[in-house]
Amino acid sequence: MARLIEIQTGQALAVRAGDLLVFEASGGHVRSGAQSVELLGAFLRSVVGDDGRVLSPQGAPNAVVFLARRPGPAEIDVVTGDPWHGPETVPVRVTVEG
Repeated sequence: MARLIEIQTGQALAVRAGDLLVFEASGGHVRSGAQSVELLGAFLRSVVGDDGRVLSPQGAPNAVVFLARRPGPAEIDVVTGDPWHGPETVPVRVTVEG
């Protein structure tokens, strides 16, 4: 079964094909290994209120999601911090296992 993995810091990861990797970040990209890992996008975390409406904070995206597609190595960059005033790029090595 595929997993939803929330990652707090940049590190080397070993994951399985089908896993979703969620970083608390404002952006990112796949530096190498695009056949193994795909950037699904940057998102704004939101919640459902008591009245059923979706509530979202103002500001930049705060979650970046990658999909581990197929076995192989990949290198991704995750952009943390304020995207307009001091973003920081954190490299992460990912190994997707079968």
